[in-house]
Amino acid sequence: EIQIQAYLANNQPVKAFNLAMPILQGLGINLVESEIAIDGAIEDLINLPLMKDTDSKAAMGLLSSIYPAVYQTMPNMLPLVAQQMVNLSIQKGNVAESTYGYSIYGMILCGVKGDIDSGYKFGKLAVNLVAHLNAKAFQVKVLVQFYALIAHWQEHLSNTLAHLQDCYALGLELGDLEWTGYCAHLYTGYSFWVGKELHSLEIELASYSKALSQIKQQCSQYWNDIYWQTVLNLLARGESNCCQLIGSAYDERLMLPIHQQAHDLLAIAFFYITKLFLCYLFENYQQGLENAQHGEKCLGGVTGMAALPIFYFYDSLVRLQLSVDQKNLDKVAANQTKMRHWAHHAPMNHLHKYYLVEAERHRILGEKAEAIEAYEQAINLAKENGYIQEEALANELTAKFYLQWGKEKIALVYLQEAHYFYQRWGAIAKVKDLELKYPELLNKIMIYQGKTTTTTTTSTSSKEAIDLATVIKASQAIASEIVLDKLLATLMKIIIENAGAQSGYLIVKTEGKLLIEAEGKIDSEVICVLHKKPIEQVLPISIINYVARTQKHIVLDDATKANNFSRDPYVQKYQPKSILCYPLINQGKLSAIVYLENNLSTRAFSADRLEILQILLAQAAISIENARLYSQLAEYNHSLEEKVAARTEELSQAL
Repeated sequence: EIQIQAYLANNQPVKAFNLAMPILQGLGINLVESEIAIDGAIEDLINLPLMKDTDSKAAMGLLSSIYPAVYQTMPNMLPLVAQQMVNLSIQKGNVAESTYGYSIYGMILCGVKGDIDSGYKFGKLAVNLVAHLNAKAFQVKVLVQFYALIAHWQEHLSNTLAHLQDCYALGLELGDLEWTGYCAHLYTGYSFWVGKELHSLEIELASYSKALSQIKQQCSQYWNDIYWQTVLNLLARGESNCCQLIGSAYDERLMLPIHQQAHDLLAIAFFYITKLFLCYLFENYQQGLENAQHGEKCLGGVTGMAALPIFYFYDSLVRLQLSVDQKNLDKVAANQTKMRHWAHHAPMNHLHKYYLVEAERHRILGEKAEAIEAYEQAINLAKENGYIQEEALANELTAKFYLQWGKEKIALVYLQEAHYFYQRWGAIAKVKDLELKYPELLNKIMIYQGKTTTTTTTSTSSKEAIDLATVIKASQAIASEIVLDKLLATLMKIIIENAGAQSGYLIVKTEGKLLIEAEGKIDSEVICVLHKKPIEQVLPISIINYVARTQKHIVLDDATKANNFSRDPYVQKYQPKSILCYPLINQGKLSAIVYLENNLSTRAFSADRLEILQILLAQAAISIENARLYSQLAEYNHSLEEKVAARTEELSQAL
């Protein structure tokens, strides 16, 4: 066992395995497929008697020693090692190494067999047995196995991070440097895939790389450095193009041969998965597919890890960009079967990925209504579960979908969202990439991202300067609604709040008439929608007709003072102070009019507030068209279903 540990420490896992095999055979242990027969519940295995047979104890010690070597270099044998350890424990009794065996088998059930419920129970059994036996030598190993390779199949991936940091500290305390190293690279890798802000993550990666070097954990340092260079590329600090891992942290030209010579499948898998991700993100799809094909041969190296679903996610996406041939569609379907199974057990980690691939599949098949629904599901679920990088990606792909369809204004909304969320993630290289590819579309958002807004009025005007985060948040709330009545309610609430209005009305031209579709008041939580009220006697018709005719907005700082509209019957009767009437233009046509009032103060609708409203109302015009389009597609599908049903009935009667 000491010699095995020495080989592992010197990055020679194959020698470690070869040394152990004849000794195991001498102890009567052959690594062959075997069934696990449990009499009772999995959790009851904690009550097994203690193992007394010395040969069995020796075998358990050797099996636990070679596990890291098997995981790194020959993952096809992992199930055999796990089965032997579990069977020995069931037949001969529990020993400290049994905790390790149960956790490995739990990982195999989750990551290989697909029996996630049973795998999770074996993982919990291992954690509980460590405490029951006070097996401190296996405490870090078992906890890392559970939190890094089992828990995320049923829990949010972010839940693992704090536990892995605790395991890192515990490993240092107990002197288990090998598993301390594993904790470090798993923590940083999972932090990356969960969407941690990249600037702060880069600092952590650099720190862990230095620490791993100091404790002489070379393999873990290599794995950590792959992610470090990936982050540096995204921060626009690589020394080559964004799809090559060449820079201050890692150089693929030097390191890949080292991984291959050591047959380090884990490092090779990390290498190709991160390269697949970068190639897809920066639209180098052919190279991405080549990385996917190489990476798939090494997936055993990441058995049970969160990187496994990530691979299938980007493999599907890159294939859907390259070709619609049946081979690729079949591969995507097989990937989606896996993703759907994983999403059933951990929707918080996988369901948005499933929907985004479905959206892209519907896109290439020309199924627009289904694609719209799937894109929205992907965006909302990624947002709900905190995957900011995949929320950005889902918005980007939705924008490309609408651009391909010719719906440029709708695409602009999603592209702005993607741009914003990539910025928040810290992916500077991707932000620059978007700005180079879509300079005209992103021109508006670039203007609104100025450092400050210069004002020359009162001191309070600085407080009204554009807060980009607030504007984007409001814009996102408008964009996220696709059902028309919900959209109108959300829209009126946001516009009234951001404009500083007391009341607001949304007016739509329907069958040649201007009708009120929605109204709301600042002192009321109720937004009335879709009641089609005529504007006469309710609003100043001269102002609304002027805006409808000229498609120009009107701002009245004090409507009661002499102006072109001061004689309007509504103005004379109600004496409103501040009025704003703004047209919503889409593709050169008037789609709606927003009318706002503030009767408490003059000059309520300042230039800064108007600037915010211009952004939000541009979004509103697009979102209304989007919602109507979705509604029309839904009605068309429903009508088509009714026609098919009627025709089927006719044929049935004729027959």
